[in-house]
Amino acid sequence: PNMIARFDLSLRCVYVNPPVLKWFDGQEQDIYRWQLTEAVPHHEAGMALLRLVSHSLASGEQAEGELTLNHGDRKRILHVRSVPEFDLHGELESVLTVGRDITAIRLAEEELREAHQQLRLLARNQEAAFDVAARRTVADPHAVAGSGRRGASAGG
Repeated sequence: PNMIARFDLSLRCVYVNPPVLKWFDGQEQDIYRWQLTEAVPHHEAGMALLRLVSHSLASGEQAEGELTLNHGDRKRILHVRSVPEFDLHGELESVLTVGRDITAIRLAEEELREAHQQLRLLARNQEAAFDVAARRTVADPHAVAGSGRRGASAGG
């Protein structure tokens, strides 16, 4: 399920859905007091999230990116979209962030790339083997494997 969080203009968290609570092992009342600038971890993924939300606040435009982080003992990849929200007068009111765990997709893509690379290597090896056989045939057309012509004429 998607993880959803809303931040006000002061970057204070004003809403999170249950998957966010589960991800952070937090209680609703604790998370609602979070200010993104203070609560975000100071590593690459945390700073990337802060940049996405700040971009939406400053520009009034949506932003998106992938965040790679360790969660528990596993590496996780999240696709996060930050969307500005406006009131009825067109004034920026908040920023909604929607995160989706795309780890399985990225792992499948990596496995597919590896399988494709192995297939290309196999094709190159097969092509090289055909080239060697073709050179042998050109060098000695009578030595074609299985022709049996040499042996038959020598014995008869």
